[in-house]
Amino acid sequence: GLQGELLRRGDDVSGVTQRELAVRPSGRRRFLRAWTLQAELRVADVRSSEPAGALRPWFFPQPGRNAESSLRLAWEPNEFLTVSATWFTRKQGERRWQHDVRIETTARF
Repeated sequence: GLQGELLRRGDDVSGVTQRELAVRPSGRRRFLRAWTLQAELRVADVRSSEPAGALRPWFFPQPGRNAESSLRLAWEPNEFLTVSATWFTRKQGERRWQHDVRIETTARF
């Protein structure tokens, strides 16, 4: 799949306004009946207008080029159990890359 996003956000308290333009390609592949591989990438360009001395709200993204990607491998041995491993990475503005790895199990009763 391919998704495009245009977001505008503003905070009345701090006076910070942002415009974000993003593209998000993703793909999913099921193989060997019980295995699923899913990949997603999101690249965004964030333009921010911040008055002098303003503190950007913590939930606003960093200005500049932001990138996020994830890769998930899941195994469903039966209809009641799922085991998955997910690798998620992101880079916001001038910050360094951050990585998260998760291993999850889901049991249905």
